[in-house]
Amino acid sequence: RSKLTKMMNGRNAWEIVDLDMYKCVNGMELTDEQSNTLKTINESNVGVLVGAGGTGKSASMMSVVKACENNKIKYHLCSPTGKASKVMSNYTGRTAKTIHRLLEYGEPRTLESDRTTHFGYNEDHKLFSNLIIIDEAGMCDVDLMYNLLLAINERFTKLLIVGDDGQLPSVGAGNVLHDLIHSKIVPVNRLTKVFRYAEGG
Repeated sequence: RSKLTKMMNGRNAWEIVDLDMYKCVNGMELTDEQSNTLKTINESNVGVLVGAGGTGKSASMMSVVKACENNKIKYHLCSPTGKASKVMSNYTGRTAKTIHRLLEYGEPRTLESDRTTHFGYNEDHKLFSNLIIIDEAGMCDVDLMYNLLLAINERFTKLLIVGDDGQLPSVGAGNVLHDLIHSKIVPVNRLTKVFRYAEGG
């Protein structure tokens, strides 16, 4: 909580002027709800994008990715599981990693305090990124999110957390996505319009 508060208090505003340039993704125009994700992360250091399956979270994320690429903003895509990261790679056409792989789990470095960690990126060895997008954040437990936050440099890194709060919580301890949504610390963008329906309704 303290790290998120510190990130929210920072001023890492991007200078993306024409946000309307990114309202079209794969030939489809985004709704105002979807477009608001880019506006939020442009102005704030942390944002939560939440919605049920089929509400267009992927398209909303892609507008952010395209804005990053056009403005030379370094970003990383990640998710808690290998399957979810593969799905993320497929729909974005970009490399997505598990959070463990992003943080180089199993590559311990000696810290300044002579402690060691199982994560190569940690509080003494920060990730170099302007934006980290976490998909399927509902599967992220407290310990994994804690280690990710430790590796984030709040002076220049933003965080976009994406998930469906209607899904079951993580197998590990905690209900991170639910707690973030109700924390009143970070802005939450909720998608309500469903574009994809299962057969039979």
